[in-house]
Amino acid sequence: CQMELRISSNSESSSLFDFGSHSNDYPNISVVDRVQIYTKRLDEALPHDFIPHFVALDIQGAELQALHGLGKLILKIDFLFYDKFFPILR
Repeated sequence: CQMELRISSNSESSSLFDFGSHSNDYPNISVVDRVQIYTKRLDEALPHDFIPHFVALDIQGAELQALHGLGKLILKIDFLFYDKFFPILR
């Protein structure tokens, strides 16, 4: 799948998604470039007989899509860590 990656002035904020409220919270961070990338489901990218025991995801809001991309492989993972930002409701 081809997607657009938004490269930010702070590399930790680069994302496949629009900044949304992130722009309000961090006005000094902006999109400085956009590049086309190709993505692949994790269950298709990993060797058929590979079973990860630990998976860590910190991918700027795309964690749920990555979890879906694990497919049935997620049932074989012993430990899963993901970082998800939940904005404070105002």
